[in-house]
Amino acid sequence: MNETKPILTLAFSSMGERVFTLLEYLSTIKLGDKTEVIIVVQKAPSTLQDLYYSADSVPVKVLKTKTTGLSKSRNEAINHCKGRFTWFLDDDIQFDDHHINRIIQLVSKGNNDFYRLQIGCLEDHTKTFKVYKNVQTPSKLNMLQVSSIEIIAKTKFIQDNHLRFNENIGLGTQYPANEENNFLIDAWENGAKFEFVDEVLIRHTCLFEGRLLSSKGIFEIRGATASRLGALALPLLVFWSVKYILKREQPSMILSMVKGFFSGYKKYC
Repeated sequence: MNETKPILTLAFSSMGERVFTLLEYLSTIKLGDKTEVIIVVQKAPSTLQDLYYSADSVPVKVLKTKTTGLSKSRNEAINHCKGRFTWFLDDDIQFDDHHINRIIQLVSKGNNDFYRLQIGCLEDHTKTFKVYKNVQTPSKLNMLQVSSIEIIAKTKFIQDNHLRFNENIGLGTQYPANEENNFLIDAWENGAKFEFVDEVLIRHTCLFEGRLLSSKGIFEIRGATASRLGALALPLLVFWSVKYILKREQPSMILSMVKGFFSGYKKYC
């Protein structure tokens, strides 16, 4: 008898001892029989096993890798996903069985290649991580707004179009940002159909203490990413430059963004 293919793969990226907190959390959640769970662990602890279980005995597969970098972790997950859709997740998120069931309902009834969800704040359930305007027809420009844990992608589309996260950018590299945005732009350029779902189906901290929010590398890859927007590219660069000047951002950051823009994205591939 053929094994039933899961509808949704939960593809987590984790590192070091943080994975144990994630495993403990997953052991309290009922995930249902339509899900697959993969955790890619970089710098894995020696005591980490290869298999764990959710509250309702869904296998949680652990993939230990010697590589570092978020993009490499995402790509390792892609190489092992069996679900019809893949949800790219970090190890510090929260959801419940209602969220999982709702997502499965959405992707099962829909006819799109990519879905963008909304992230709610852990600290205040009345607030969201980002404030989005309603988007009926997503554009290439909208790809710049999306965070990786908001992305649910059709696995076959990724595989058929040989899509991968750029391993030269993203957390753990010299340019620690925009890996998910360029992944989505690649998908867009390959004809992907998108739906933006204005429902909170995942929660994450909305506190930014201790996070790297500004660096020359971040601004440089931001400029390089903007260069992919065709006719909107230069106006976007001007808009961002004025915005950061008004916010009194360091001139070196803005110059890094301009450098990335005129270098072009291909330099970073």
